[in-house]
Amino acid sequence: WQRLGCGYGPCQLARASARVVGQLPLMPPRPIRVLNVAEKPSVAREITRHLGGAAAQNRSNQGQQVSEFPFTLRQTQCTMIVTAIRGHMLELEFATEYKTWKDHPPSSLFQAPVHKSTPPDSAMLERNLQQLARQCQWLVLWLDCDREGEAIAFEVLETCQRAVNGRLLVFRAVFSALTQADLMHACANLRQPDRRLADAVEARQEIDLRA
Repeated sequence: WQRLGCGYGPCQLARASARVVGQLPLMPPRPIRVLNVAEKPSVAREITRHLGGAAAQNRSNQGQQVSEFPFTLRQTQCTMIVTAIRGHMLELEFATEYKTWKDHPPSSLFQAPVHKSTPPDSAMLERNLQQLARQCQWLVLWLDCDREGEAIAFEVLETCQRAVNGRLLVFRAVFSALTQADLMHACANLRQPDRRLADAVEARQEIDLRA
């Protein structure tokens, strides 16, 4: 250490470094922002009213109502972002070459490729979700608690995750009434969305389309 010309031994340098680091201001942890998506605007309003109260602030994004308020979720201080869709966001359809399905033998439709796409009337809803998803770390799905609602939950999940390369931490809220007690209970008992219920709905949709 003397040859280096600093005049300090390794222990002295370590203590000096510790003092300097101790004087540096600690960066505050990045606040968690939680995107909450309801199946309809009326549900989003009740979530905001019961969980946010007077602290909630409202704004518009892509022509959709968005509310924001502080909250404690999973023992974590966070900012809740609440918005809504209007039922199914995606529709199942045949590939382009089968668009005019009457031009094909009925038997061929059972083997024809199908895919999901966003209909034009859902384009602004999609943009709203994707813009908000980019600002958030968590996603809570407040869709109706039945098989159809679970299928819509996965449509929302896929739309949001596609915008952020799958980095959102996702939860499903389970509730049976729009009361403060029920919504608080849902927040305290978040679970994972159920892929099996969504698959059952998608199977029915595909059968309806092909038949």
